[in-house]
Amino acid sequence: MIHVTLKDNALWARGHSGSGPRGQDILCAAVSILMEATAAALERQDRLLLGYFGNGFCSLITDGDCEILEVARQGVLLLEQHYGDYVKVKDLRTRRDSHARGTGSDPDHTGDGQRRRI
Repeated sequence: MIHVTLKDNALWARGHSGSGPRGQDILCAAVSILMEATAAALERQDRLLLGYFGNGFCSLITDGDCEILEVARQGVLLLEQHYGDYVKVKDLRTRRDSHARGTGSDPDHTGDGQRRRI
């Protein structure tokens, strides 16, 4: 099982999904590349305070909430939605977007196909 924790300025993932043999597990690969791509984008914008990868654990801490981190959050929430037997997400953010989880109405949706910018 991959366990992911979301915070306003951080993202942690640990474990292995067990959905395939080690080295061929597509869900582990999905989480890994999502975390690595996020770290690279944050580093490129000089927003990454801490990035650690190793031994089935990765940690990303930023200088504050940002769009790049939100893309990674939505990615892991979608993985949990589609592969909940292998990926579990603990959401500790102070403001949560219900869109990815499919839980109720989206307060940022304007109703005309557009998303409201905050």
